[in-house]
Amino acid sequence: MELHVARSFIKNNWEAERSIYYTDVDSGKLREIDVFCKQTFVEPKLVSGTGRPVINLTVICECKSLSSSNVILSAGAVPFLSRDGSISYWLGDSPQLDEIVSRISGEARVVEPSSLHALHTYVVDRAYPHEGRSIRHIVKMPPPPVDLVARAFRETKAGELSDGEDSRPGPVWNAIRSSLSAVEAAKHRDGQASLGWVHGAAIARDGVEHFLKMTPFFLDAELMRFSYYHPFVTVSARLWSLEDNSIKEIGSSRLYISSIDGSHVYVDIVNNQFYGGIR
Repeated sequence: MELHVARSFIKNNWEAERSIYYTDVDSGKLREIDVFCKQTFVEPKLVSGTGRPVINLTVICECKSLSSSNVILSAGAVPFLSRDGSISYWLGDSPQLDEIVSRISGEARVVEPSSLHALHTYVVDRAYPHEGRSIRHIVKMPPPPVDLVARAFRETKAGELSDGEDSRPGPVWNAIRSSLSAVEAAKHRDGQASLGWVHGAAIARDGVEHFLKMTPFFLDAELMRFSYYHPFVTVSARLWSLEDNSIKEIGSSRLYISSIDGSHVYVDIVNNQFYGGIR
């Protein structure tokens, strides 16, 4: 299944690798993801001479067999803050801008309050329209269509709900957690890479003047970069939609998961055999 998913992406001109390792952001432990795919899209139209928006799309897949199992999904509304598109990272989102100001001021030895204020105003104005000249673009990456949008699910084995010792986290939930953990690791990596580009000039080698000259260029370049992440789990288990006390078999579902802090993430669950394989 992993090989088939990877080959499907490669056939469509994606970079795709199997059994990729990453460092879990929360635990610091080394973990593995089944299939890791990347693609870069460059908007072909030049915009006001500022360059081209760059979209980095990462697709992360966990594969589970579970041929004798069933997954029952309950329909639900899409969280309001998740309606615009896929899981994303953009350098202009807070608190990255504050960190940029802090790092640049530290590297360039900027300490006067008026200079710090001017630096902060410049950085923020590049990301958001105000009195300054913003280069911000509204870019959205909608996730692919699915048969069902769900807010809850339950695994069964051979049609029976788990009980007793079997009530511990099941394979599908473990796969969901693994894919979301890999997404967080990819977001962290991309964020650190963007921050590194913005203040990556070496003052010791090139001097403060060169640093201050190059920093605005890299700041603009990274503000034109938009990163999106799409996690999905592919299974041989049969998927079922439970709506209004009726149940029917489906091929795919988007499961939204809400946290107590008000944040939302999603994972797609796809039946590999229903579609005759990932296309």
